[in-house]
Amino acid sequence: GGPFTTEEAEEFITKPFMREAVELRKFDDLAKELNKITPPIEHFQHYVEASLR
Repeated sequence: GGPFTTEEAEEFITKPFMREAVELRKFDDLAKELNKITPPIEHFQHYVEASLR
């Protein structure tokens, strides 16, 4: 985590997946909501079971 060093940034921009990684990071940042109450684990049971089928 945390900001890249100059060297890390220079290496990162050479990666073939760089644009996709930046887009994913933008979506990840937008999905963060402070003080959001997470549903109990039972709420997710259906999703877990469906993914196992």
